[in-house]
Amino acid sequence: MGLSINHNIKDVDITANIEAYSVNHLPIVKEFANKIGLVETINRLIPSEMDIDPGTMFLGLIIDTLSGRTPLYRLDEFFENQDIELLLGKKISHEVFADHNVGRVLDKAYDTGTMKIFSEISNNAVDAFDIDRSHVSFDTTCYVLHYLNQKVSKYLTYV
Repeated sequence: MGLSINHNIKDVDITANIEAYSVNHLPIVKEFANKIGLVETINRLIPSEMDIDPGTMFLGLIIDTLSGRTPLYRLDEFFENQDIELLLGKKISHEVFADHNVGRVLDKAYDTGTMKIFSEISNNAVDAFDIDRSHVSFDTTCYVLHYLNQKVSKYLTYV
């Protein structure tokens, strides 16, 4: 008993279901974000009932920035030409990156406290990569110069 398939290879379009995207280094960025728990941390800190969670929005903003930076009002156009599922880890429409959604997430991040969010993510990175915390440096020169500029600039002569 044999099976016979009678297809002419010329009648089959093998490219009909293929989508190709240039992703460059962006999947590495996504894996780095996964390792430090970026999306989960932001979602824990910023409550939301939007169609896109704040962590995924921030990952999208980071990926966009590291790929050349699109203006926020065109972020949805950037993701229209990307493999969103590969880069963000979930299948969502590029339309969720509309500027009003980006603005709402950024407003919620501000309300939560950007330093709080940054500190949590930084701690995650230090833990994930087992970075030694016995010595920590902080650059205060910008504050000193700012103070100097405000208080004594009238006494200085610029050459």
